[in-house]
Amino acid sequence: MGVSRAYKLRLIQADIDLAKSAYEKGYYEMAIFHCQQAIEKSLKLLLEEKAGKYVRTHDLIFLRDLVGEFEEIRELLLDDEFLDRLEEGYFYGRYWDRPIEPFENFEVQKAIYLAEEIFKKIKGLLR
Repeated sequence: MGVSRAYKLRLIQADIDLAKSAYEKGYYEMAIFHCQQAIEKSLKLLLEEKAGKYVRTHDLIFLRDLVGEFEEIRELLLDDEFLDRLEEGYFYGRYWDRPIEPFENFEVQKAIYLAEEIFKKIKGLLR
């Protein structure tokens, strides 16, 4: 038996909450890490529930392209450069083997906004 939808939703919300907390404390890299995770998990949940697909990837552009039929989600993810930046933050949060450009306040605010909006829209689609 797999993990329930309620549990997956709870984990996504936890990532958003952790991102906000990290942002408030000035831990921008960790805020980005949790935003990337919230977006990735949200997209994967949509794919699982609406398309019957489970994809093992951290590539947000690839996941965005897979949810292409859900235009309101796809429209939020059109900035490939920013999605690459989120992935850079994700990998840095896990491995830190190479330096990256520090994240700016506006980038973290944008990431939190995207994570919240995508999560909200996907929860609406799953009703």
